[in-house]
Amino acid sequence: MCSISTGSNIQLSVDRGDGFNGFMNIGKATVKGVELSVRAAVTEHWHAGGQFTYTDGKITELGPGIAATGTVAVGDAVPAVPRVSTSGFLEWYPRCGRRLALRPRRCQLHHHPLWRLRG
Repeated sequence: MCSISTGSNIQLSVDRGDGFNGFMNIGKATVKGVELSVRAAVTEHWHAGGQFTYTDGKITELGPGIAATGTVAVGDAVPAVPRVSTSGFLEWYPRCGRRLALRPRRCQLHHHPLWRLRG
């Protein structure tokens, strides 16, 4: 498990209350998470693998003016950071002579956002 604390540079597009949208600093956050990955040779020419990421980010302090918008609050999840992210790949390694190998790769990425903004 890894944990980081951010500065005050997390920004969110909000209705500023004056008829215009703009970016405001949310404030500070703590983000904890873990990432697991696996890669295996299925055969001599086929390799497969994938990754799983779990992220738990919480807002710990609000920036100036953001509380008045009602968009986020202390304890909310960090916006635009998916709680769960997964990906998988399949690679083909055909031999073309002694030293040359082609490596076409198919990768699929899924984000599963489990957060909601207040509004």
